[in-house]
Amino acid sequence: GGAKGYSHGPFAFDVYGGFQSYSDVTVTVEGSSVINGKIEVARGSGMQNVNSLIITGGNFNDTLSVTDNAKTKVSIAGGTFSTEPEDKYIAKGYTKKSDNGKWNVVPDTSKTYVAQVGVNKYESLADALAAAENGDTVKLVGDTTLRSSVEINKSITLDLNGKAIHYTGETQVSATQTHRALNVTGGNVTIKNGLITTTVAGTDYPTEFDAVVVKSGADVTLKDMNITINDAKGSCLYVFEGGKATVKSGSYTNTNTSGEKLLLNQKDNKPQAIFVEGGTFNGRNPESGDNSGNPSTFLAPDYKSVETSAGSGVWTVSKMTWDEYPEDASVVPSGLVIQEYTNVDFNSNNGNTGTITIKDKDALLYFAYRLNPTKAFDRCKVNHWEHTCIWYGGADAR
Repeated sequence: GGAKGYSHGPFAFDVYGGFQSYSDVTVTVEGSSVINGKIEVARGSGMQNVNSLIITGGNFNDTLSVTDNAKTKVSIAGGTFSTEPEDKYIAKGYTKKSDNGKWNVVPDTSKTYVAQVGVNKYESLADALAAAENGDTVKLVGDTTLRSSVEINKSITLDLNGKAIHYTGETQVSATQTHRALNVTGGNVTIKNGLITTTVAGTDYPTEFDAVVVKSGADVTLKDMNITINDAKGSCLYVFEGGKATVKSGSYTNTNTSGEKLLLNQKDNKPQAIFVEGGTFNGRNPESGDNSGNPSTFLAPDYKSVETSAGSGVWTVSKMTWDEYPEDASVVPSGLVIQEYTNVDFNSNNGNTGTITIKDKDALLYFAYRLNPTKAFDRCKVNHWEHTCIWYGGADAR
C-alpha cells in the first residue's frame, strides 16, 4: 500500500470522502482479506460527508489511523490484528482477545442480544431503536418480550427477521394508558418479516392492547407480518388522526371471544388512514372499514377483499384486474381519471366537454373493453348527443 491519503502516508488504503460534492464513503473489509499496511479513516469535522470503515473479518498487519470526530465511524466486528485495536472501535456485541501476540475480535457470548443495527448488537429492542439513525435497518436476532411499549420516532426499517415480539404491558407507565407493543410517533417506518403477539394483563383491563400504534405525522408500512392479539378493545393496528398506515401483506388475528374483535382501527369519523393492499384477515373484513362506520372501508383503491370460503370469517386482499370493475363506471381503476360535466354545464363551445386521462394498462384495458359504448350511443341518440356519450351508467349515459 502506497496510497498517500488525507495525511502523510503511505497507507494500504484511505477512507476519505474528499470534497463536499462527494457522497458518504463506506468501506467494508470481510472474509480472509490480508491488509499489509496502515489504514486511514479521515474527515474534517466541518465537512458534510461521513466516512465509515466496517471490519467483519480479515488479517491486519499494521495500525489504524483515525481522525476521531462525528464524520468518521469505525466498527470492528471480526478480524485478527497485529496491533491491539482501541476499545472505542469495537462494535457493540463483540470483544477482543489476545492470542500469541495478536488480537482477535470475536462475538461477546457473555450476553444475550435481541437486535442489531449494522454490525452493532443490543440487549434490548429499545436500545437498538434509540441507536438507529434515519435510513437504518434494525434487525431482530432473537425473540423478545416487551413489558412496556417501545417508541419508534425516526425513518427506519424494523426487520423482525422471522423472530417474535411478545408484549405483556406489565410495566407500562400508566395503567390507564392505551397499551401498544410498538408506538410509532414519527418518521416513515417499515415493519416486516415477523410475529407480534400481545397478552392482556387481567381479565377486565380498563384500556386496549394494540400491537402497532401510529401517531400523527408517522407513516407505517406492514409487510409479511403475523400479528395476533387477544383483547376485546384492542387491534392489530391503530392509527391516530394525522397518521397513515399501509398493509402490504401478512396475517392479522384477534382471538378474543368478546367485543368487536377488531383487527384494524383508526380515529373515528376521520379521513381514511389505513390502506390495505394485501394480507389475510381473520374475523373481520377490512372492506367494512372502521367500527364507527367512517371511513367505510380500509381497502386501498383498486383492491378487493374476498372471503376464503362462505362463512369462514377469513378474508384475503388482492389487487383487482381491469375486468372486475363494473361496466357502468360507478367504480373505475384509479388510473382512469374522469372529468365530466352535467347536462346543464356541458357546452362544447367553451370546452366544458370533459376529459378522460388514462394512466396505466389496467385503465386502458377497462376503457377499451369493459365500458359499454353501444348502450351509451343508443341512449344518447334520443337527444341527438350520440357523438358525446362514451358509456352507459345505469339510468343514463355519460
